[in-house]
Formats: sequence, C-alpha cells, structure tokens
Amino acid sequence: MKHLLTIAGFDPCGGAGIQADLKTFHDTGNYGLSVTTALTVQNTKKVYDTQVIESQFVYNQLIALKEDVRIDGIKIGMLGNSDIAKTVIRFLDEDWETKPRVIIDPVMISSSGFKLLDDEGIELLIKELFKRAFLITPNLDEAEFILERKIVDLEDAKKAVLMFKDMGIDNVLLKGGHLDGAPTDILMYDSEIHVFEGRRIKKTSTHGTGCTLSSAITSYLASGMSLPEAVEKSKQYVAKGIETGIEIGNGKNPLNHFQNYRRA
Repeated sequence: MKHLLTIAGFDPCGGAGIQADLKTFHDTGNYGLSVTTALTVQNTKKVYDTQVIESQFVYNQLIALKEDVRIDGIKIGMLGNSDIAKTVIRFLDEDWETKPRVIIDPVMISSSGFKLLDDEGIELLIKELFKRAFLITPNLDEAEFILERKIVDLEDAKKAVLMFKDMGIDNVLLKGGHLDGAPTDILMYDSEIHVFEGRRIKKTSTHGTGCTLSSAITSYLASGMSLPEAVEKSKQYVAKGIETGIEIGNGKNPLNHFQNYRRA
C-alpha cells in the first residue's frame, strides 16, 4: 500500500477537493494523507465563499507529514493564493530521500465560476509549479486560459498539448469533456500523443470529476502502472463513478467513490 498526499481545498459536501482525493486513494487501494489549503462554502449547486489557510500553518502540516511518513505520490489541487503556492514550491524543493511524483490539477476557477486562486498564484502555478510536476491535468477552460487560445475541436486539443511541451512541460493530460462529440482526452507523454475517447453519460453526478481523475491517476501511478495505463484506468473509474453516482443534493451530485468497497 502506497502513501499518497493531497494538497487541496475542503469541500463540505464531500464530492470534490481533499474528500474526493482521499476517497479515491482508498478505493483504489492506497492510503491517503491530506493537507488543507482552504475551507470553502459550497454545496452541489455552487461555491459561495472560500477561507484560505495561513501559509505557515500549511507548511507546518506538510513538514510534519514529511518528517514522519513516507510519501509515495502527491496530488495538488486548489491552492487558494500566492502565499500557499510559494509554500508548496518550498515544500517540493526540500531534500527528499526519494522524491515522489507530483500530479497537478490546476484549479483556478470553480465550474460555477468562483475564482479559487489569485492572479499572482496563477502566475506561480504556471511558471514555477508546473515545471515541478510529473503531470498536469488541465480541462479545456484552464488550457485556454493558460495558453491564451481557443480550443474548439480535437485538432486544436492536439496542438494545445504541443504548446504545453514548448513551455517545458513534458506530460500533459488535456481533458476534453466539453468538446463536441465523444468526450476525448489528449495525453502528451514521452513526446507522443495518446488519444483517450470516452462516452457521454447522461447523469448529474459530475461534482468532483477533475479531482477524482487526477487523484486516481496519482494512485494508479504509485501502484506501478505506466502513465497511459493509469490514465485509461482512471477514466474508467470516473465513468463508473458518474454512472453510479450518489444523489445527495439538487445540483451536480458527487461521483461514487465506493466502487471497490466491500461491507464487512
């Protein structure tokens, strides 16, 4: 069993953020550690407000874990502000006996339109944190913002991952769920483009899909899969999570993160 760390925000309804990450780590066979960067006021309908944690306190959490527990993989989600972005950079640049792979889900704006990272934090994310990651997993909106260009079809998506390569980012998974036609993700890995075609699932349980996908990839990578294998397996996990999702509210409900759970 691997020990996986999520650095992300807190979701009170349990479908995204550190709760989704921890559930996913556990359900895919590994042990989850977590450091909270921000509290949020949200439900299945939208994000209403956020309260960012003081950066030194975040750093203290990180170091306390590092000094005591072997960390085999790190997933980074919501950072909240530039101070926390700097803190995470400082943490990743510490001396490591074995440096874990870092997966970054570049959370900048919620699906309901609430800004989750300040402008300086976004700049640090793009210019500093990305280069410390093994993989980044932007969705179409995030990729368009970062690259300052529209992505309207599959060919645009393929060109976009090459642009990330030009920025010095070797491994990129561009999530194409909002493209017309079948939801298709594009992976740039080892200088090759891999295409993962999905299928439309007519369910409302899509709250936390990005968090779940990136944490599942983190988990499967730590378990020994190659990156393409981990992406394929994670996409299957998310699809099943949507199909069997849990209806707890009146908006976008959480995925099912108990797919492999067996009641004693």
